[in-house]
Amino acid sequence: TNAGMAAQWGEFAPWLGQVPGQQGAVAYGVLYNDTESGIDYLTGVAVDDFGRLPPALARLRIAPRRYAVFGHAGHVASIAETWQSIWSDWFPRSGMTAADAPMFERYSERFDPRTGFGGFELWIPLD
Repeated sequence: TNAGMAAQWGEFAPWLGQVPGQQGAVAYGVLYNDTESGIDYLTGVAVDDFGRLPPALARLRIAPRRYAVFGHAGHVASIAETWQSIWSDWFPRSGMTAADAPMFERYSERFDPRTGFGGFELWIPLD
């Protein structure tokens, strides 16, 4: 749920910049394992080596592939509107199809988690 995703960010926030082997300051919200019963969501950062991670942190490897990338300039709370526009407007007009692979939100250093502003990107895998 959206509330669960926000709570997960709250739990992960103290780890930002503290994850062993963290590469850069970009954070991700990854949506994967989309089934009829729901979708899994994982907050994280890129790391250079899974072996250095403490047991408290999960691991997820995302294979390189082609993505459609969409910017979201508004407040993070309005993300549903951007997702809706992508699925109901962009995909039907583009002729593209989404791949069965992880999608993710990419939060750069410009994003301010305290205010929810600063923009971010939505990356959707393509077939």
